[in-house]
Amino acid sequence: MQERGQVVEYASLNRRIVAASIDLLILILVLAPIMGFISDIVFAGRSSDILLNELSLEVTDSDKITGEMIFVKLWENDFFKNYLIVQLISFMLIGVYVISFWFLYGSTPGKWMCACKVVTAKDLGKPSLLRLIIRFFGYIMSAVPLGLGFIMVAFSDNKQGLHDKIAGTAVVIFKHDFTKFNELRSKLLGEK
Repeated sequence: MQERGQVVEYASLNRRIVAASIDLLILILVLAPIMGFISDIVFAGRSSDILLNELSLEVTDSDKITGEMIFVKLWENDFFKNYLIVQLISFMLIGVYVISFWFLYGSTPGKWMCACKVVTAKDLGKPSLLRLIIRFFGYIMSAVPLGLGFIMVAFSDNKQGLHDKIAGTAVVIFKHDFTKFNELRSKLLGEK
């Protein structure tokens, strides 16, 4: 909640891009092995490369392979359905990462490193879980028209993107309190 006389500094587009880049790097490092494992299960070892190799063996003259033949081979082997399943699982895992961190800490690791916090736009309080879910799905709407929903951050008085406006949230800059971090570090290192 905003206290009387408190000055609020909203996070700029540049700061939010850096935060998103950090989160993207974390997601790639964490999700790549997980999604590789899930892809192997979903595709049951029949990747597009294997299917295309089978197609080239079926056709005696490889110059005769057409786009239509490739499409039919992939379609017959449920490649597109399996690809959609993998993408939906990936989207859900990203959603769990982002929404969980927003709800539990007010920031994803990237936002935290950039001293940013997601709050309600009206009173700068902690957003509800429903509001955060709406904000996450609002990212899709921000991204679809050439990312214009994100670029709105640069031109809005309170630095809100389309997803923020939809969910009634804002991203503010906060001052880090390292007390709990230092206590945990001391406990782990056996310091008094």
